[in-house]
Amino acid sequence: LRELSEIVQDVEAGAEHVRRVSRGFTGQLRTDAVVDRCDVATIVQQVSRLVRPELQGRAVLSILGGSLEVRASPLRLTQVLINLIVNAAHAVASMARSEVGQVRVRWLAVGDLARIEVVDDGPGLPKRIEQGEPDMLFTTKPPGSGTGLGLSLCRELVTEMGGALEIRSVPGTGTLAAIELPLVR
Repeated sequence: LRELSEIVQDVEAGAEHVRRVSRGFTGQLRTDAVVDRCDVATIVQQVSRLVRPELQGRAVLSILGGSLEVRASPLRLTQVLINLIVNAAHAVASMARSEVGQVRVRWLAVGDLARIEVVDDGPGLPKRIEQGEPDMLFTTKPPGSGTGLGLSLCRELVTEMGGALEIRSVPGTGTLAAIELPLVR
């Protein structure tokens, strides 16, 4: 019964997130995207429940980090993490391998910033994308499966929250996407 209650809560949270995101596409998200204090651990746990179906059979998700408060929009940080984690899971699943791929999310304080990392052991990204070259339609997914807008949208959302998004990749080894946001002190 407790597990069923958790599933219902996850479905309700997911439905609310979809409602807010869809409003965002019509330009109505500004009031919901207020930068405030939020706990990275709480957001990552919520995101991990939301993306669980996308990861099933594609990747194992590992989470490492404790309570860490940042100045960010909880809604936008959720959107960015969903995008980065799902993209990482799809990337690791695209490789021919005998075992399921790995996606790791970890976070820590570095000076006055929080650093949230999404790391995968997938095929990596082209150098031009890693270096931040604007490519609004880049996708690693097969034709018809991706829009190519995800990474550009993530960069924009993180920048609007006063942060930065760094991408590092080694072809054949994987990709690290690191979000840096101001810590709440």
